[in-house]
Amino acid sequence: TSEEFKKWSENYVLFLHVTTHIKDRKHEDLFGKKGGQGFPTFMFMDQKGGVLAMQPGALDISRMTGLHDKAKERHDKYVELEKLAAAGDESAKVKLAVMQVELTHKTFADFRKEYPDFSKLDDDSRKQVMGLWGNATFQEAMAKFMEVVGRDRSKVPEGAKAAAPIILAAAKQ
Repeated sequence: TSEEFKKWSENYVLFLHVTTHIKDRKHEDLFGKKGGQGFPTFMFMDQKGGVLAMQPGALDISRMTGLHDKAKERHDKYVELEKLAAAGDESAKVKLAVMQVELTHKTFADFRKEYPDFSKLDDDSRKQVMGLWGNATFQEAMAKFMEVVGRDRSKVPEGAKAAAPIILAAAKQ
């Protein structure tokens, strides 16, 4: 119903990227920044631009409904963690910070400043953080690689040399 849609749209945004490659188009790189890799890819985002759920490929109504349900579940969890964190629950504060990184509301570097000692995290949070750290390292290395290579595939070796120190530093840590 229109009333249900109004309530739903207050919390979620369905993002469908149309690749146009128009020079100087605002947000042309948003799709890639949010993790999109192929067309079509459907994303539900929250009001801050965090990806609540993403599904590459064509969707029928049942898969779209499932994607929506996943987005709603993540949004509800986020709201619950916000309330618990505001009430002083330290575990909820960590889980909220992890979720903020997952949703791209904050960077992994911001998380590291807030929680520099991972050994103080509970096992579940530490596992999530290590996954986020691996992803952040990969994204940083790929950004450096693409900065050097661009569209010129003959520069792949130079790109690899530029990205390698990032990966090696993470491995040492």
